[in-house]
Amino acid sequence: MVKQFRRLYLKEVDSTQRYLKELYAANPDLPPTLVWTTHQTAGYGRKGAPWIAPPGKSLPFSFLDRPQEPLPLWSARIALSLYETVRPYCFSPLYLKWPNDLHAPSGKLSGILIEAQWHGSSLAVAFAGIGINVYQASFPPDLRATSLEALGHAPPSLETLLDAFEAQYLSWQDVSPADVEASFTARLWRNGPFYINGQQIEGTLLAWKSDGTLLISTSRGPLQVEGHLLHLPWPPAVWPSI
Repeated sequence: MVKQFRRLYLKEVDSTQRYLKELYAANPDLPPTLVWTTHQTAGYGRKGAPWIAPPGKSLPFSFLDRPQEPLPLWSARIALSLYETVRPYCFSPLYLKWPNDLHAPSGKLSGILIEAQWHGSSLAVAFAGIGINVYQASFPPDLRATSLEALGHAPPSLETLLDAFEAQYLSWQDVSPADVEASFTARLWRNGPFYINGQQIEGTLLAWKSDGTLLISTSRGPLQVEGHLLHLPWPPAVWPSI
């Protein structure tokens, strides 16, 4: 297969994201690189939330690239790549929970963390950290999570998933922004309520735009909001029929 990234496997690391950012700090000319492991001891997600990854049971990886487009659009391409990577292994519905986590009715399957560094107003480099629950058969009772093993069947190896993701990532780079917007919207969990600046809003997500805004249908009419201002309580009160 054609590969986008130089791959680096680590038997154990505290965080693939942290390791990759340190690599870049030491060499700003670092080519597109993907770091993965089978044992991550201190992974983290959005707002510093810990990512629990039992050794050999999940796939934590991070990669850097230099997208020549708005960061929200690049992030959506990654989320769509991840969705299509795991979809063949699942016998359950899957949804992207705003902004980009991947969930099934039984729990969270995967998370994405996007970080970036800038030179003034220009994007210098972007980092994507991803964790996929793969072979776990059970989770702590207070953790609403699931795995590919639990949702259907797991791939024969973690590298199989990496290969599939990389192929999807390359494929989604050629998709027009309008089609990315439509595809991302179609895979989103769109039912409210939502919180915007702490205020609860009942409604339904109508569309996501590549400038990072969301269009919401409310009883008072359509509302456009910047994505970073919207919080979606989780899990939803009612899931659709499976």
